Amino acid sequence: MDVEFVAVNNTVVAGNYAHDSYAFDEVKGGSQNSLIFANTIINPKSTGILVGGHNSTYEGVFVHPDANYEALNDKATSFL
Repeated sequence: MDVEFVAVNNTVVAGNYAHDSYAFDEVKGGSQNSLIFANTIINPKSTGILVGGHNSTYEGVFVHPDANYEALNDKATSFL
């Protein structure tokens, strides 16, 4: 994992180069208004960009205590 944001607001992930990574990005656990763009991911086996995440449960991973969503109004665009 190169970048992981949990329960964040107004995050920008841009202009990154990832090589040989299994997964580039996760934005999850109650994140809001994140913008992900212009990132280069070089690995045919990569899971790429994951918006919404997984395993962001109260039992497992930190989450926003008032969130009833994984990701809200997050946008991912213009990546390879």
